[in-house]
Amino acid sequence: MIRFSSAARRTLPLVALFVVFGIFGARPAFAGGVVGAGNPASCTESAFNTALGGGGNVTFNCGPNPIVIVLSAYKQISSNTTIDGGNKITLDALNNNHFQVFSGRTLTLKNLRLTGGLGNSAGSIENFGVLKTNYVTFHKNESLGEGGAISNYGTLNLNHTTFTKNKATNGGGAIWNSGGNAKVKNSRFKGNKATGGGGTGGAIANDAGDVSVNGSDFIKNDANSGGAFWSQFNSTNSIKNSMLRNNAADTGAGITNFGGLQLVLDTIAGNNAVSQGGGIFHGGFLSIDASTIRDNHAATGGGMRHFGNSLFIQKSTFSGNGSTGDGAAVYSTADAEIHNSTFSGNNAGAINGGGGWFQSRNTALFKFVTFAGNVAGYGSGVYADGASPIPSEIQLQNTVVSNNVGGNCDGATITSLGYNISSDSNCGAFTQPGDKKNKNANLGPLANNGGPTLTHLPLFPSPLVNKGLNDAGILTDQRNAPRPVGPKSDIGAVELQ
Repeated sequence: MIRFSSAARRTLPLVALFVVFGIFGARPAFAGGVVGAGNPASCTESAFNTALGGGGNVTFNCGPNPIVIVLSAYKQISSNTTIDGGNKITLDALNNNHFQVFSGRTLTLKNLRLTGGLGNSAGSIENFGVLKTNYVTFHKNESLGEGGAISNYGTLNLNHTTFTKNKATNGGGAIWNSGGNAKVKNSRFKGNKATGGGGTGGAIANDAGDVSVNGSDFIKNDANSGGAFWSQFNSTNSIKNSMLRNNAADTGAGITNFGGLQLVLDTIAGNNAVSQGGGIFHGGFLSIDASTIRDNHAATGGGMRHFGNSLFIQKSTFSGNGSTGDGAAVYSTADAEIHNSTFSGNNAGAINGGGGWFQSRNTALFKFVTFAGNVAGYGSGVYADGASPIPSEIQLQNTVVSNNVGGNCDGATITSLGYNISSDSNCGAFTQPGDKKNKNANLGPLANNGGPTLTHLPLFPSPLVNKGLNDAGILTDQRNAPRPVGPKSDIGAVELQ
């Protein structure tokens, strides 16, 4: 007896096919064999079906040149199957799915190209078991629901896999994950779309379950929310060593996050949101570590719009982000804590506030942070909005606010915890021990000074050096270099060695 999860029963219109084989033209597959007799004419769907019924691995002997095999019906994987296309085989589903993987079964695809898939709940593959891919390309597959290429309800392991121009109406232009576990490594997502008015996740949408991404690129993907990546409440997610660039959305052109998300050693660049969150639109739990958020744009929150349960940023740089409204780098309405980070050259324009950080409601805490060269009409370094009935506060310690065009600090409640430096007199709260106003920080340009992100290095002589307060919880700087060097820590994100 075959059993299926409640998620599978709930989401699949094709569930009856698991009980009655062959209905709607589906063909059960039991694996194994060689397709073809050495020439293209011998590599037919019929030969493919025969090989699938042989047990073991499926390989192809179709001659020296690449060929396309057209499939008239999707293949059910009811036994462990490996298909290796030898980098010569394209399977064209001709407006059907390619495969459906049964629970408890494994389908492994290698060196293969899948195109032309079309379905209501997945474009190419619907996975309830284990799906593994290595050097596989999914191109121009489409779902009228979710999962333009893949809908995953089981275990998904992708390596060196490429997704181009796939699309889904509701969510997951390339991949839709619902209750499954998906691991993506060394892969590329380009030009995928969630096309519906409420479409989520131009490349990947995680509705529930776990998604981890490592060493992958997301380029020119598009959705209503989450141009490259979207996560729902109660999902867990991580993106590491990856690039998300030139994606587009109404909100969250790079990422929309409502779940739990870790960003480590990532670059989120050149993304454009019509409304909020050019780089990131965040409403869940988010940590950003050693990452770069640059050259993103939106009406509000060019780099990030934050309204989540928690936000922790460390050793990261927000630079060159822009907004036509408030908050060029970050627009925040929730609590946040930021350590050892740099906000440089972000531009909110001449009539808006918060070139570096705009806080409206709740509290943002900055320790060892550098704000330099940001632009806004007011509070171009940091701005705490007093218009909201919920109080907003910006707290700063060991932080330098330098040469921001439009005044370094402004707003309702800016609190110094000591040892801050401002290049102008606008940071009126800088009256605590170690604070200095109207002091030239003598910072170098934003540059590669070591470490994974760009920073402003203090130049000699600088009033930042050995003028900070030691913090037992912060023993490295933004570059991961030791802190302090000498009797006291340096103010700002960089510790001179």
